[in-house]
Amino acid sequence: MNNIKIKKEEFDTNRNEIARAESLWDKNFPKDYVEFLLQNNGAVVYPNWPNLGPENKTEIWGVERFFSIGDIIIQKLYPITYTLHDVDEEAFEEHNLNPENILIFAQGERGVYFFNLAKEEYGHIYIANYSGGDGISKTSAKSFNEFINSLGLPEWDEEGIDADFEFSNEYHSGLKVLQWHMFYTPDNPQLGLQRFKEVFEYTGDILPKEDGYPTIIQKYVDDKLKLDYLLQNGCSTDGLLTSAKQAKTIQYLVQELNLDINEKYNNRYPLQNYLSSGYNPQFQYEVINELLEMGIEMDWSIQAKLMNGEDDLPMIEKLRILHEKYIELELKEEEFRKKHNRPSGRSPFIKSKLIEEKLGVS
Repeated sequence: MNNIKIKKEEFDTNRNEIARAESLWDKNFPKDYVEFLLQNNGAVVYPNWPNLGPENKTEIWGVERFFSIGDIIIQKLYPITYTLHDVDEEAFEEHNLNPENILIFAQGERGVYFFNLAKEEYGHIYIANYSGGDGISKTSAKSFNEFINSLGLPEWDEEGIDADFEFSNEYHSGLKVLQWHMFYTPDNPQLGLQRFKEVFEYTGDILPKEDGYPTIIQKYVDDKLKLDYLLQNGCSTDGLLTSAKQAKTIQYLVQELNLDINEKYNNRYPLQNYLSSGYNPQFQYEVINELLEMGIEMDWSIQAKLMNGEDDLPMIEKLRILHEKYIELELKEEEFRKKHNRPSGRSPFIKSKLIEEKLGVS
């Protein structure tokens, strides 16, 4: 292996776990790749750019992370976002690929890298890039060792490799535990939760150094299973109400955890976020209506500040603006329906008597 620096993201794996994954594919994984898993169980690396030689005609991107055995297993059990489950069959047929023989081993800065496990070209590496790239393309790498030994900096990088480079052990947005799509299994939430646990137990509750960045628990506040798990592991409830977006989450935080919806966090009140009409007026209007229906006591006399220190509008005035934007959207929906003789696809609009009563309008 080239002289690259590797930072693990999970605990070690073992041959039993790898054998379990191989049984799901009903194939043996490439031996050089198995050794990498046993040594690192997935990782982030520096440098991370595959330099596969002048014969390679494929658009290449840096490796964001090599997947762990847990990531590999879940890609077979569930159509997770990086599994190419929504790619048309024609894209595989063009390269004579059978999706059953595809093992995705790395996330690229764009796209994913995968092995072909078919007997005809066993271990050959492809890249699938549907973010403005070429779709599926075959690289010139015929083995994992060839791929990983090619890692360096891109040819156009003039600064050269930083011999003193060190991975940070502090909080940063690229931490695997913060990559929600790695654990998003809405049809089988326990599956995603188990993966999340495995990553969190290795990472721990790392906190951001600066205000404005969500903590791990703030990131997952609207995911009840992960929220409860993080609370059980001692994560702080600070800022959860300002981070929450779903009415049922807010209700749980207020009524079950006894958090104060009228208390500010980092100089911002939860109501300011709920009334921020620039985000999604329809969604946020309906959240306010749900909270009123739930009997959540909100202090409409709060005088809040903006980020620049200036006075924000009174909460009741922000509610009035949100109400007006909601009505505007409803009128636009009606115009669209009349013009095209069909709905636009928006969810149905409601009439909130509670909000109208709060505003004194009819």
